[in-house]
Amino acid sequence: MHQGTDGGWDFSEPIQHADWSRYAVYAPRIRNITRIEIFSSSGPSNQAFQAVVDHIPPHLELPRPRFILTLPHSTTEETPQEVPMISQSLRDLTVSQVRSSSGEPRPDCSPYIRAIVKAAAMLPYPSLEALDMGCYSSDAALLEAFSTCLIKHSSTLSNLTATFPFDDQVWAAIFSLPNLRALDMAPLPTNAPAPSEDILPRMRTLVERHPLLKSLQLELSLPPEAPVYGQLIRSLIGLRGLETLELRVTAPLLLSKAQVREMGASWPKIRRLQLSTSGIWSGVEWGIEPQTDLSLIPSFLRHMPHLEELCIPLACKQPIVTPPTEQVPVSALQILDVENSSAPEASQEAVVAYLAAVLPHGAHIRERSFGPVRSFWKRVAIDLAAIRDPEPEQPSDSEDDFTGSDSEDDTAGNSEDETTP
Repeated sequence: MHQGTDGGWDFSEPIQHADWSRYAVYAPRIRNITRIEIFSSSGPSNQAFQAVVDHIPPHLELPRPRFILTLPHSTTEETPQEVPMISQSLRDLTVSQVRSSSGEPRPDCSPYIRAIVKAAAMLPYPSLEALDMGCYSSDAALLEAFSTCLIKHSSTLSNLTATFPFDDQVWAAIFSLPNLRALDMAPLPTNAPAPSEDILPRMRTLVERHPLLKSLQLELSLPPEAPVYGQLIRSLIGLRGLETLELRVTAPLLLSKAQVREMGASWPKIRRLQLSTSGIWSGVEWGIEPQTDLSLIPSFLRHMPHLEELCIPLACKQPIVTPPTEQVPVSALQILDVENSSAPEASQEAVVAYLAAVLPHGAHIRERSFGPVRSFWKRVAIDLAAIRDPEPEQPSDSEDDFTGSDSEDDTAGNSEDETTP
């Protein structure tokens, strides 16, 4: 084979009968197909793949993988290479447009994605256990294909990722999945902030239909002044089996101790909590000023004893008061992610001393800010490690991503500090 100018590989000469002997040995062993198309492809060209499809002997068949992952950047109307390999063996399908930052050109990949999802929807029997579909634009045909696919595989599907603008039929199909345990979705358009009037009723219906969810990740691109974060958290209170909750909502976040107490009582199994004010899929960064105070950390530890990872933008505008050791709750926390936190008005030494007093011994700080703010929290992370470890390691930037509400209750800044475990 030789590589063409577009990066794809083509046959240098027609396929010969003898070539199929090696194919017969290796093709049935293929269980995973991964195709990441950004601006060029280093895999087989469409012409080469079609040559295989056209000339394969009757006694052989194309690979029947259990896992297919494709990240397209193509706007072509040609049949994707993955379509002929979608079979009853398929268990895990990911077809998601390459993620891009807000403001970058985003090609319309919906025809390519629709063809793959439609092929999965046309299988004779349900088999998919995990489905991930992402597209920055969605038309009626794509939404119909996705909804039909969910209905086809409703009895087997337990893990769903859906990042594209929803319509009513998509919501209805998601609500009807009987065995859903993990859901990651960004249901609103990303090209312009959307009003939030109907999202809270949708979340209440989600809780009613899927009370056994173990993992929920939700991204909402909203106007930065939308006072919805506290209401959104409150709408999810009924998910008592939650172990992971990641909210990426472009709205102000202001939590109170009363809210944290309610969250802990409602999610007794929570291990990973992310409350972010910026988007990942949408790439939206409004630069929302943190409002939840640093002094709220002991409340999270006290009311969520199984919490291992906490990501929340923090402010530090109140005087820092380090509690006595006997008043610090026992906690499983391992990572405090301070992404998008502002540089506290208190001194670096005071912040380090406070965190050393309230965080479990094994916990460390993860920071991913920029400029002077990054420098401040990086020094805090290093100094905190130095206090606890005579040979400290540099803070890691390779941990999993974590990324933010208004409140009618008392806030951390104006309520009394909790003094008892």
